[in-house]
Amino acid sequence: MRYSDYDLDQLMFYKEYKTLCDMFLALAKDEETKEKLSSILFQGGYKDYCPSGGIGRNNPFIDIERRLSLAYLIVRNPETFDKLVENNIIYFHGTNANALPGIIKYGLNSVDKIKEHGAEIETGEKWSRIQGKRSFVSFTDVLDLAQGYSLLPSDKETELSFPIVFGTTKRHMERENIVSIKSDVQEVGVRNSFPQESLICVLVPSDKVEIVKKIVDPEVMVLATDGVKERFYYANDGYISIDEKRYQKLKAKILEEKEELLGVKKTVFSRTLKKIQDKKDLLVSLIRGEQLDGNRSFK
Repeated sequence: MRYSDYDLDQLMFYKEYKTLCDMFLALAKDEETKEKLSSILFQGGYKDYCPSGGIGRNNPFIDIERRLSLAYLIVRNPETFDKLVENNIIYFHGTNANALPGIIKYGLNSVDKIKEHGAEIETGEKWSRIQGKRSFVSFTDVLDLAQGYSLLPSDKETELSFPIVFGTTKRHMERENIVSIKSDVQEVGVRNSFPQESLICVLVPSDKVEIVKKIVDPEVMVLATDGVKERFYYANDGYISIDEKRYQKLKAKILEEKEELLGVKKTVFSRTLKKIQDKKDLLVSLIRGEQLDGNRSFK
């Protein structure tokens, strides 16, 4: 299956991308993770999951940004990546959780629509008060870009002052009034509003999952994701930088998690083996007709 309009050698023109591919593969905890990373980084998709929505402007570097954001998700939040693949979620909208009450009531709305409801603008789009009208809701198929938008601050600090990203599918997007917008980044607009029932998932910081689950509709998947600020790379507008110290810190953390998981597996295996041996000893004793301790059983 072809996922991208660009061959790998076009992406490898950026030497830092080759370096990042090697660094990501070195972070793989197991062969399954390595397979997912290789497919995303070298082919641009995984199984039937094609993350490119074919929206807005496009070029090889945007394809790199898209691949890197998913590679990081595979390494840090593999369950979230699996959910995106399973549900074919490829479009994202980043905002601040302070906007959740309004979104739950009205769905995602453009600045113009928010004003019609008489509600306050709680997100980064408040810049449009000065810049003029914004009659659309923006979506992107580059997860890093949506997460970047989600970091724009709100006017007030509350317990909901943290970044969130909504996700939806191509099928749900095609139901809406999609409009082309003039933008320096990879995004497309949905005229006026995007309905709540078409929001399939919301990605939130790991420690905010339970809070958000209590707020949103039970049918909306609440998925954990680590923030952009902790990443060891930065890719934007043809520029890639790598923070070696952050990478080594993450590598050490993953190694620690791997060893901890291995320790748990060894403990479970040892306990299972002991139970099997106990039952074997008990069976042998029964066959021999030996007197048994009253506490011994097959439980």
